[in-house]
Amino acid sequence: MAQPGHSEHQLGTAVDLTGASIGYLGAYTGFESTKEGIWLAAHAYQYGFTMSYPHETTEYIFEPWHYRYVGVSLATTLHTLDMSFDEYYATTTPMIWKVQ
Repeated sequence: MAQPGHSEHQLGTAVDLTGASIGYLGAYTGFESTKEGIWLAAHAYQYGFTMSYPHETTEYIFEPWHYRYVGVSLATTLHTLDMSFDEYYATTTPMIWKVQ
């Protein structure tokens, strides 16, 4: 869970998604297996979105419904590299700028 004031939602960069195939349930882990979740995993980057907390993340639990807007260029890079935003940021940002 993010510290107060540090949620991607509070920053205005993220949305939680759902779909008709699961009756519009929110925060549903099985979302990744729905037709909507499968489509998002394959195409969200084309619209500038990336899944914030994929299976591989270590900082937060897996949230297949939680997508962050990072812009088409960066989302395409993340998709091509198969990296989350946090992984990419950790490898490209000088240590002096990282919050401890």
